[in-house]
Amino acid sequence: MTENEEDRFGIPKMTTNQEVAVSFTLFVLGTLLVLSGLYPLSEIADLGPAFLGVVMMGSGYLFAIESIRELEEKDHFLSRKLMNKE
Repeated sequence: MTENEEDRFGIPKMTTNQEVAVSFTLFVLGTLLVLSGLYPLSEIADLGPAFLGVVMMGSGYLFAIESIRELEEKDHFLSRKLMNKE
């Protein structure tokens, strides 16, 4: 990556780890926003399934982010297979 490489918004391009960090931060903040809305509703209704859904969504997100990071590695076998280098 060259120093003056920019994305479509004119911002300098980030590394994969930086993009993952920004994505994870936004995901955590969004989850906290959802939970802050669900918590007061727990007085009115049983929200066990909603909380379970948030946990399942969080674990799915973490697995997806980890798979993206693995595929970004050039020597990973799936990356080589997808790039037709095997």
